[in-house]
Amino acid sequence: MGGTFDHREIVVGDDANPTLAGGMPNTVVGNNRNRVQMNTYQAFAQFKADDFAIKIATTMGDNYVNINGIGGYGVKQTFLERNLATIATQAGVDATEAAQGAAAYSLLTKREYSPFQIRSYWAELVYGKNIEFGLLGGVTENLGARDEIDSSKLYGRATGNLKQVTTIAPRVRFKSGRTVFGIEYNYSVARYLEDDKNQRALHADIADNYLIDGSNYSIAGTNGTAYLNKNINGYLLANDDYRDSKGKINRTYSVANHRIQLSVQQFF
Repeated sequence: MGGTFDHREIVVGDDANPTLAGGMPNTVVGNNRNRVQMNTYQAFAQFKADDFAIKIATTMGDNYVNINGIGGYGVKQTFLERNLATIATQAGVDATEAAQGAAAYSLLTKREYSPFQIRSYWAELVYGKNIEFGLLGGVTENLGARDEIDSSKLYGRATGNLKQVTTIAPRVRFKSGRTVFGIEYNYSVARYLEDDKNQRALHADIADNYLIDGSNYSIAGTNGTAYLNKNINGYLLANDDYRDSKGKINRTYSVANHRIQLSVQQFF
């Protein structure tokens, strides 16, 4: 049995801190290169008895990109930043000016970052000697950021649209002297953020103001009308139905991948 703890800090580059209007350096207003602090915890174990072995491991933490996993970070967004334009508009400010004011407030506020939390675990069963049977299975899941973030400002690998990857891989190996023949079947399925723009526009309109903007999408036939009425009559699906304020993905579609691998190993 064993375990590891990893702590990392990175300094955000200029790509995440754009220069202000007029060429003013972002450091002038404190919108500078803040550090992103990340922790990763891992536990693992292995048990062997004659020709049988079992291995298990789990990893939990922030931003797995350093171990070729998914991860990244987002720009923190406070309640005021998220709703400033709406509040100003409701107070009588012109909508365009309200949006410009909210953008200026965001630029002039010190930018902070929140890493995405990732959880993964896998297990492997192996039995046999000259003929070896093995089964490997594992899951990696994106749990969203620690804090509320601006989903339009995400940095890293797949944090914006990938929720989960599950893999199952059975295999058989035949040993003959110093030669090993193997065959493995690998099944992987990935769950991505729902990308049906027609459906997302519909839900966004209903969640925002109960109005239906016909220019955003088309609803055809009885099924479409029934679906629309169901959502209006007590079954509203808010924007968080897709991805919440911390970037956690909720509504997904799946893509499966199948692979068969044949191998020959020669030991000298």
